[in-house]
Amino acid sequence: MKIKNKQGGETLLKMFWFIFFACYIFSISPSFIEHDTWFLFNTGRYILQNGFPTVEPFTIHQDLAFTVPQWLSAVSFWLIYKYTGSVGLWVLRVIMAGLFFTVSYRLCMFVSNKNLNISCLMTFLTGYVYLRFCSVRPQIYTSLIFIAELYLLEKLSLTKSVKYAVCLPLLSLLLINCSCAMWPMFFVFALPYIVESFLKTNKFFEADTCPKISLFASIVVSFLMGFINPYGFGGMTYLLRSFGHDEISNNVVEMKPPTYKSCIGVFILLAIVISVYIFIKGAYKPRYFFLTAGTTLLALMSVRNWIFLALGALFPLAFYLREYRLDFKTDSNVRIRRLLQTAVALLCCIFVVVCFRTGKEFSTLDQEEDEPKAAVDYIMENYDPESVVLYSTLNNGSYTEYRGLKTFGDTRMEVLVKENNGKKDYLEEFMDVQNGRLHYKYFIDEYDFTHLIINKNKDILYTYLSEDSDYKIEYEDEDFCLFVPTGQSRG
Repeated sequence: MKIKNKQGGETLLKMFWFIFFACYIFSISPSFIEHDTWFLFNTGRYILQNGFPTVEPFTIHQDLAFTVPQWLSAVSFWLIYKYTGSVGLWVLRVIMAGLFFTVSYRLCMFVSNKNLNISCLMTFLTGYVYLRFCSVRPQIYTSLIFIAELYLLEKLSLTKSVKYAVCLPLLSLLLINCSCAMWPMFFVFALPYIVESFLKTNKFFEADTCPKISLFASIVVSFLMGFINPYGFGGMTYLLRSFGHDEISNNVVEMKPPTYKSCIGVFILLAIVISVYIFIKGAYKPRYFFLTAGTTLLALMSVRNWIFLALGALFPLAFYLREYRLDFKTDSNVRIRRLLQTAVALLCCIFVVVCFRTGKEFSTLDQEEDEPKAAVDYIMENYDPESVVLYSTLNNGSYTEYRGLKTFGDTRMEVLVKENNGKKDYLEEFMDVQNGRLHYKYFIDEYDFTHLIINKNKDILYTYLSEDSDYKIEYEDEDFCLFVPTGQSRG
C-alpha cells in the first residue's frame, strides 16, 4: 500500500507495521520452559562448574560417550535464568524475535526493491513460524543465524561486495557452538548459491552469479570454522549419529511428518502451489527454485523442519511479488491517512493491553507445573539423593536430573541410542517396556530401581505397578505417583 506523493502517509504505514510487529512479538507467552529446557539449564550449570563432559554425567548409566551439541546455548540460558529468572529469559526471547524480524524484513526489502507491504507480509509469515519455535531452545539462535546467512548471500549475489563473504565464517563459528546438530544446514542453505554461480542466464531462468572466488573461499573457511568447538570433528558430525532412528522418529512429535489436516500441512501446501505458479509463469532465479524445493522436501519429512521452509521459501516470494504495489489516487489519500491514523492508535492500545496481559501472566506463572516437583521434593526430604536409583518418564527425566537426581533417561533420546553412547540401545529397551514387548519386571530388576516416579496418564508402568504387591505408593498427587519396593525403608 504505497501512497504516492504523500510522505506522511508513507510514515503512517511504516508506523502501522512497526507497532503491529511490536504487538505480535510482545505477545510471546511467558510460559515457555519445556521439558528440554531443564536439561539445557542442567548442562549449562555443569559446564560452568566442571568443564565440557565427554562421559554422560546425569543418568544412572555408566561410561556413556557424550557430546553436548548446544553448549553455548545451554550456558547462556542457565546464566540468564540463574541471575534474572523467567523474566530474563522472556526478555531474551523478545530480543531474539525482534532481531529475527528485523533481518527478515531487511532481506525482503532488499530482494523486493523496497516493496514495503510485500516485505512486511513475508516478514510476518516467516516470523509466525519462528515464534512457533520460540521457546528456550537453541532454535531461537540458529534461526536468526540462518536468516542472517541468507541475507549475506543475497547481498553477495546482487552487490558482488566481498565484505559480505567475510562475515559468513563468523556465522558458521557461532552456529557450530550454539547447535552442532544444525551446523550442516549452514551449507545446505549455501548450496543453491554455489550451484547458481556456475549457471548463466537463458530463456528458462535468470541467474545472479556470485563472485566464485569470494563465495568458495568463504565456504571453505566456514567449514574450517566448524572444527572450533569443544568436540572437534565429533561435534561437526553429530547430526549423522543423532537422527534417522525409528524409535526417535516414531515417538517425538516434532520428528513426525506433518499432516495436511494441520496448519503446518496447509502452510506447506500453499507454499508449494504458490511457488509452482510463480516458477511456471516466467523465468525464475535458480537459487530460489532450489531453496524452495529443498526446504519443502525437508518440511515434508518432519514438523521440526518447517522453520526451514519459512526461511528458504518465503523471502523469494517477496522478489516475485515485488511489482504488486497497491497505489491510490490523490483524492483518496486523506481518507487512507485517516484510516491509518485510526489503525495506529488502535494498535497502540492493543500494545498496552498485550504488555499488561504479559505482566499478569508472570504473576501467576508456574514453570514447573508439568513436572513432578512435589514427588522430587519428597525424595529429597526423605532419602539420600546419592543412594537413589530413579526411574522417571523420559519427558520428566530432565527435570529430575536438574534437581540433582540421576535417572534412567531424559528427553535427550539420541543419548540413549547405541550409535551415540557406544554401550547399549537404552531407548529401544524403554520403548519395548512401554509397548509391551519387554516384561516390566525384567526391566526393573535389571536396574534395581529404588524409586519410580510415574506419570499416571503417560506411562504404562502405572498400570502394572498399581497391581503389583512388590511395590507401594509412597507419595501421590494429581498427576504423579512415587512407587518404591514394598520392603524399602526411608533414609
